[in-house]
Amino acid sequence: MELLKSDSRPCRRTTSAHPGLTLIEVLMSLFVLSIGLLGVAALIPAAHHLAEQGAQADRKSQLGQAAYRKFHVYNMGRPNFGPDSYWGAFTAGPPSGIAPVNANSLNCYCIDPLMVLSGETDITYFPRTVTTPGPGLPAMYRVTLRSTLTPTVPYGWMTLSQAQSIFVGLDDLEYELPVTSEDDAHQKLDRVAGGTGAFVRRNARGRFSWFATLVPELSTTVEDDYVLSVIVVKEREFALDPQKPNELMIPLNPQTDFGDAGLGGGDVTMRVASDDPVVNARAYIRTGDWVLLAQQVASGTGVRNYFRWYHVINTDDYKAGTDRTVMLSGPDWNPNVIGPAPGNLNNLIWVKNVVAVYEKMIRLEAESVWTES
Repeated sequence: MELLKSDSRPCRRTTSAHPGLTLIEVLMSLFVLSIGLLGVAALIPAAHHLAEQGAQADRKSQLGQAAYRKFHVYNMGRPNFGPDSYWGAFTAGPPSGIAPVNANSLNCYCIDPLMVLSGETDITYFPRTVTTPGPGLPAMYRVTLRSTLTPTVPYGWMTLSQAQSIFVGLDDLEYELPVTSEDDAHQKLDRVAGGTGAFVRRNARGRFSWFATLVPELSTTVEDDYVLSVIVVKEREFALDPQKPNELMIPLNPQTDFGDAGLGGGDVTMRVASDDPVVNARAYIRTGDWVLLAQQVASGTGVRNYFRWYHVINTDDYKAGTDRTVMLSGPDWNPNVIGPAPGNLNNLIWVKNVVAVYEKMIRLEAESVWTES
């Protein structure tokens, strides 16, 4: 038997040695990895900032809503002028009630017990830079509240602890971090006055507080309809320091006027003037701030004060010795506001660290409170 011969040759398995990684490849891999890690690390502060902004937005919203409820629960819209007044004006001595005389009709008010109880002076009016209101210096009465709603005489005014429980947000609780990994974080607790005795409440940082302004709508008749503005402030400062002001009145350009009849706000120009309360006061205004436009309105033989809050959405770069224009967003400016010639607007009021303003039309809880008997 003859064997068949194959022309195919046996395959020779060949293997090539692995070349390995070059130094350049290793360095490039490390470079890419480093860039990725640096990118992640760079996102951590941004994420923390955004998380802080979200928490701040949540807190100021909750505080603003709670302020409306407290305003009605504590009868803040019920002035009841007279011996059983719920409101008190700050004077050199203890606060005193505001009499319902015609001079106080249609006035504007700032309910601000925290400032009244701060121990500061020259706070009779809001803003505090106005010590004597007059032509070109619109201001509000700064008032506090009673310590009780019971109409008894004599009565006391709200204490600091009472004011803090109402006008300070206490939801940002403080915790003590554990010393070791075996310990747990726990809340701080406040004791009674003097630091001894029983614990009375959970400790909070209280970074957010609020005060309120009441401004009557423009009308030729005496009415009880007011614009209630709840102003939320973060880490409010009360001490009067000319180098670090917390309340400012800045003059506006006499020719400044809102475009489009002031619908939704507009541009106003802060002017350079010798009557600036603080040198370079215009430099303090930043995008995101809240400001109060102030105007003295012709009313019969005299003038009335008119105020509205606006949000700063853009500003010119500050340059010393020059005017500065800011863009405002907010309520429609009443076209009937006509101030002393030749201008329309005349002042802008700035409060440091205001983070939100909430407004609502209300009616004071008293009949004919502004009418003379």
